[in-house]
Amino acid sequence: MLSVLNLLLCLIGMVNIVSAGGPSRIDLSNGERMKRGLPVKTPRKLYNATATSAHLARRSAAPFTGYLVATPQNNGGLKKRTPYDQTSYLYYDTDYGFLRLSTIASDASLFVWTTAGTEQYLGVSDDGDSTSDFGVCASVITIGSGVNMEPNAPGGPTSAIFSQCPTAYDNLTPSQASGQGIQGPIFDTPSSLPAIFSAWFLNQDDTITTDALYWVFDTPYYTDALGMALSASDFEPVDAVQTEQITLEYVASLA
Repeated sequence: MLSVLNLLLCLIGMVNIVSAGGPSRIDLSNGERMKRGLPVKTPRKLYNATATSAHLARRSAAPFTGYLVATPQNNGGLKKRTPYDQTSYLYYDTDYGFLRLSTIASDASLFVWTTAGTEQYLGVSDDGDSTSDFGVCASVITIGSGVNMEPNAPGGPTSAIFSQCPTAYDNLTPSQASGQGIQGPIFDTPSSLPAIFSAWFLNQDDTITTDALYWVFDTPYYTDALGMALSASDFEPVDAVQTEQITLEYVASLA
């Protein structure tokens, strides 16, 4: 009887250990997320049953839509038949909360924008229509002593990943977004397709980086993420294990 009881207690202990587990992506603090090269968590506005404000309207349909197709520049990636060595498509990963690349065309997200020009917002349509469901922001994942994406920046390099814009950041002017760790009005949006993708970075020192490069990169925590930086080495602080420079192009449809 005693041995059976001991066995039962051991099994209960094992269940408790398994159920406790390690921290999930949702449980990670913003500091832990930054260490893993993840964007900070989107702030959530708690429901207030006594609030009398009207329900927010869905964003209006945008006049411009397109997909983003990536091409690796060096074809030297060690990962064969992946975005590192062949054409891939940009999509929003709802599990991770940022943009990633896939070699499957049907994975591609539809991007929408209301105005053609520089320092514009770019949106994503969840359901594939011409309505923007949320905006895209550049979210800093490595940083030096200032938010400056510049060569030899004091304290270390600044690099960014592209994530969903938190509500507090999806309606800022370029001057308000300058020097922020999350930036939305940075995209050079085209009036006709096809067109080359371009995004600026609004530095804390009031300069603008217009020549940032785009990368697919892996870390121990995720793969095939889209990043923006001046150099592949700028992702080293988040333990990037592989990087490949890419170019991105807006297209009207997928072949």
